[in-house]
Amino acid sequence: MKKILVAAAFIFVSHLYAQPVSIARKASQTYKALQQHHYTPRKLDDSLSNQVYQQFLKAINLNGLYFSKEDAAVLSHHQFKIDDYISSENTKFLTEISSFLQIQLQDYLQFLKKEENTTVVFPEEAYWPVGDAGIPEDKESLKARRVNFILVEVLMRTMRSGKDFNQMSSIAPGLKKAIINHQIENISDFKTNLNAYIENAFLNALCLVHDPHSAFLSASTFQKFKHSLSSQSLSFGLVFEKDWLGRIIIQNIIPGSSAQKTDSLFVGEQLTQVVFENGVSLDLVNGDDVQDLESMLDDPTIKTATFTVISAARSVKKVKLNKTSINIQENTVSAFLLKGPVTIGYMSLPSFYTQWQSDVFMSSANDVAKALIKMKQENIQGLILDLRNNGGGSLTEAIDLLGIFIDQGGFFQVKSKTEVSTVKDPTRGIIYDGPLVVMINKGSASAAELVAATLQDHKRAILTGSTSYGKATIQTLFNLHNAEPYSDEIDEENDVLKITSQKTYRATGASYQMKGVIPDIYLPDAGTYLYDSEKDLSFVLANDSISRKTYYTPFTGKNPWKVSSQENIRQTELSEALSNLNQMLSKGLLLKPEYFIRLQKMLMGLESQVPPETLYQIDGLHYDKSLTTFNAYNIILQQDIKNLQQSPYVYEVYKLFQNNLSSR
Repeated sequence: MKKILVAAAFIFVSHLYAQPVSIARKASQTYKALQQHHYTPRKLDDSLSNQVYQQFLKAINLNGLYFSKEDAAVLSHHQFKIDDYISSENTKFLTEISSFLQIQLQDYLQFLKKEENTTVVFPEEAYWPVGDAGIPEDKESLKARRVNFILVEVLMRTMRSGKDFNQMSSIAPGLKKAIINHQIENISDFKTNLNAYIENAFLNALCLVHDPHSAFLSASTFQKFKHSLSSQSLSFGLVFEKDWLGRIIIQNIIPGSSAQKTDSLFVGEQLTQVVFENGVSLDLVNGDDVQDLESMLDDPTIKTATFTVISAARSVKKVKLNKTSINIQENTVSAFLLKGPVTIGYMSLPSFYTQWQSDVFMSSANDVAKALIKMKQENIQGLILDLRNNGGGSLTEAIDLLGIFIDQGGFFQVKSKTEVSTVKDPTRGIIYDGPLVVMINKGSASAAELVAATLQDHKRAILTGSTSYGKATIQTLFNLHNAEPYSDEIDEENDVLKITSQKTYRATGASYQMKGVIPDIYLPDAGTYLYDSEKDLSFVLANDSISRKTYYTPFTGKNPWKVSSQENIRQTELSEALSNLNQMLSKGLLLKPEYFIRLQKMLMGLESQVPPETLYQIDGLHYDKSLTTFNAYNIILQQDIKNLQQSPYVYEVYKLFQNNLSSR
């Protein structure tokens, strides 16, 4: 589902349009920095102006609910003048945009108030798009978009709450009222912070037309960006995820956190409401989404909150938590031993984290190395490195991790506007030279893809899963005010630009940009059909290759690894279920209760896919034995083990090891 915009998600700036020079200067600085540092800088002309204009309108028209193309025609005289506005440092046109949007928001509010008195009627055939819906063509299309948005929210919230679709006639009116009230509150907040949102959307539109990964980051947004790459921060200790039914579930509880020490919250429980110390309340069943929750949780001014959850027994409880300084576990290595006919190490790395500005040394590569040393003491016969849904992170950490498995030679190549260089192993020697399988999927991106591709080129690992995301570009941080590379010594109140400055190429000179890294053995998951990849984005950099190749020697271990035939991977039942899901989503979400009943059953069926047999027992590697004295920690550990035990993907990789090792 699309994000629901709330005040907590806005990016605040300190000026208003009474002082237009500030945003005008920022726009000029942004373009000059892009011109100087972007891999493919663009000319400031009518073509760029038109594209900035189109992307800007999309950004301020959430879900296409505020205005149509017909409405926006009154702004079209700006369409090919934005280049002139930037060069002359004149952004007074944003005042006109602000006035226009306020009128459209008022129109939407009037629509919502009228809808309060209408009944819920599901049309014979109407769809809500799974991807980008775009801007409606005219007023009639806009009205249909608004009506359908309410209907899809009614259906999604019914599925999220676990209510019976067969009781739709009785529950729909209450849900509709809650949705409308929530939208009215959001619009009120939006209008209050309208200027700040417009300015941020404009600067990001200017970055976006260069490529989808370049961005303007306000000072507050940049702090959140650093937090996402760090494994240590203030946190309540709860890790959330949205399940396929749209519910927000406790996915993990971090050892040593406030949430763990209460011993009253457990993995798998559904979060329904959070009330923060500043009075803000999020209703996670009837309105707010996981993005809203993350925005509030990342607010450094918030130190306490009360969480309402529903237990597995459907009982409701409220727990008050305090933020404490902890290691963020969802960003760190998880390691287990799969003990059966063969002993295999399993390691999940959800990001290439590092530690920003801290005396505490935190490194994803270092954590992998420590876990490997422990595993080798257990005499593992093979290793599974799970990079599924690893969105990347620190390139330095990715290079250091490659050095754990590859002794020498070029890893990959990096090309800037002016030169091509080869990235090599900075240190000789390896920690692990045994059989290695790397798991990837469409959620594996950037640094994760770079690691997977390099291990594949060096014949160091077998890749299993589905084709990766397809991002082969590198972003560099620059201070907005002087376009110089970002430094931690700079005042944290300064804005920052994230600019795509380089592209990466495999050791062979080939690129996985847009195409993704293709696994040796195909094991598709639901994300193959549910999520977009690089090629689905606007303004992506093209796939190309370079003629320059780097020297490397393919890995040859004591026991050469052989690829089993793809036919030996028994994923027929799961593949058929995924194919059916893809077909069901092909036109979008049909706005009918009976369709959502079928969709719910299908998603629950996918969630319940389990291996046909139990081949191995799973033991966790304990870094801190004292943690086992906490009840919550043991529950987390057992849940992780259960998830691994029930994973059909891990099962198939284990079978791959078993068949391969037994044939030697």
